[in-house]
Amino acid sequence: MKNSLILLMAGNGSRCGLEINKVLYQINQVPLFIYSLEKFTQVGFDEYILVVSENDYDIVSEYIKNTSYNVKIILGGTSRCESVRNAIKCVSGDYAFIHDAARPLIHIDDIKNIKKASTRFLLGTMYHRVTDTIRKVTTTVELVNRDLLYSITTPQFFHKSLFDEILENKKLITDEIALFEKDFEVCFVRESTNNLKLTTINDLDYIEYELSSKYNYSQGHSLDYHPFDDHGKLILGGIIFDQYPILKGHSDADVVYHAVTECLLGAAGLGDLGTLFPDTDPLYKGYDSSLFLKEVVSLLNKKHIKIQSIDVMVYLIKPSLKDYKKQMAKNIKEITNAFNVCVKAATLNKKGLISLEEGIGAEAISLIKIPHNK
Repeated sequence: MKNSLILLMAGNGSRCGLEINKVLYQINQVPLFIYSLEKFTQVGFDEYILVVSENDYDIVSEYIKNTSYNVKIILGGTSRCESVRNAIKCVSGDYAFIHDAARPLIHIDDIKNIKKASTRFLLGTMYHRVTDTIRKVTTTVELVNRDLLYSITTPQFFHKSLFDEILENKKLITDEIALFEKDFEVCFVRESTNNLKLTTINDLDYIEYELSSKYNYSQGHSLDYHPFDDHGKLILGGIIFDQYPILKGHSDADVVYHAVTECLLGAAGLGDLGTLFPDTDPLYKGYDSSLFLKEVVSLLNKKHIKIQSIDVMVYLIKPSLKDYKKQMAKNIKEITNAFNVCVKAATLNKKGLISLEEGIGAEAISLIKIPHNK
């Protein structure tokens, strides 16, 4: 059974009073919609459909261009209903899960619970109980039994057998559950935490506090350089380049993996590459540098550290990396599970050591997030 996520983010968020779409507002240098998307990627879905406005299309594309997830970006409509219809047309899964990108506090356990519920129901929604005392005031005042009131949130899910009715709907409704609640059994999954939707500037203050208080963010940097040797094969970012001289080093001298590994060590405050894997140790003679990276990622995983992004610049004249940068980024991402990985190349205007073609250098910067209680 395939599951598709629809992340709604085409609104303008005018009530929040920001100059940009509220889901693009950055907290800890990360846009809000990424927090929502990341929760679902950790649980695992077969495809991710981001519904954006035309004005935000290029910005969102830039944020997710280096992700390895099956992400589609489509244009939304003038209303929530129209945006949902546009997305449903693109769904290839058996179930569509719809979530508001403006709810970045959704808990992973709640996503797991509602995903599990979809194995038993055709449709369902997250909710929380109403805790305030409620009175209906018209010409009279009537006390409402709050035990019977559910406050409906997202994510919500719908089986593909219901898609046609969603596509045919032209009514302005607040959610698609309203189309089916009279004729179908709705699964209500209770939230375990506050799944607040960003609506006003006061909501933003609370969300910013919650997201900032749970993690420390740390950056790491590394610059590595290896001269050429006389024989062997050149390896960069896990890719073997035939007909080029090998880089001189104790290990396989993959300068890209070395820079990435060391920048992660620096971000986590765990020292440097030479300390953990000294070039005086015969164990690492000719060692596969991807194993250095895998070992450091394992150390970070044990500390529950999440790798947010890795940005790499390779300095060289030959070989050309035009056709290999995306594969390098993919190799790094598969090892680190970072949300964003980008690999670039530069010749430094053919100055210095690069101009003499004496070797290859690589520089890497990483952003990680560290739970406060770890």
